[in-house]
Amino acid sequence: MNTIRHLDFFDPVQIKDPVHIIGVGAVGSHIANNLARLGIKELTIWDYDIVEDHNIPNQMFFETQLKETKTQAVKETLLQINPDIIVNIKEKYTDEELKGHVFVSVDSINIRNDIYKNNRYNMELLSIYDTRIGLETGQVYTAIWSNPKQQQALFKNSNFKKEEVETPVSACGSKLAVLPTVQMAALIATSSFIQFIKTNTLANTILFNSFNFSIKQYSI
Repeated sequence: MNTIRHLDFFDPVQIKDPVHIIGVGAVGSHIANNLARLGIKELTIWDYDIVEDHNIPNQMFFETQLKETKTQAVKETLLQINPDIIVNIKEKYTDEELKGHVFVSVDSINIRNDIYKNNRYNMELLSIYDTRIGLETGQVYTAIWSNPKQQQALFKNSNFKKEEVETPVSACGSKLAVLPTVQMAALIATSSFIQFIKTNTLANTILFNSFNFSIKQYSI
């Protein structure tokens, strides 16, 4: 794959450590697409769900991939982008220690907290990019894992129960989601990753509204 148009700005050869995407549904599938097009040589993707018809409008899937596992469908798409990319497939995260860079795009707050607790003292974990979306708004929380204050802030922002999450739903009770918010969360997470690789810095909290075009960021 020819990456000449961004090579002077971001060279994927700089990525020496593993890159994980945990949850390749809405935001995660778009992050995978972004990273593949940047020329990342290897990704490990985690998910245990299958592609359903209601996933098509907001996620990087096609009608021909219905009933496939999301991980297999994402792998197929990434290989279409770059036939040389290596895509490792994992299912549900349990208690693994992770290395390198981790994008967290799961619906489950329990899984999110398990990731952080199981890796609290893991110095082989370098950076975290935690994405969360509502209908028009979203948040991206990041941490340089060797920074205790940033790590603590990420724990704090994940310290709530599933029933405390206010998810927008339709009149019939279906979760609401809209593509611009999904894509904006993926783009901010991807840009944050590039920022970390280039400068070893991160804006630790990024709040955005995808329809009034507001972005606020805070760093620790």
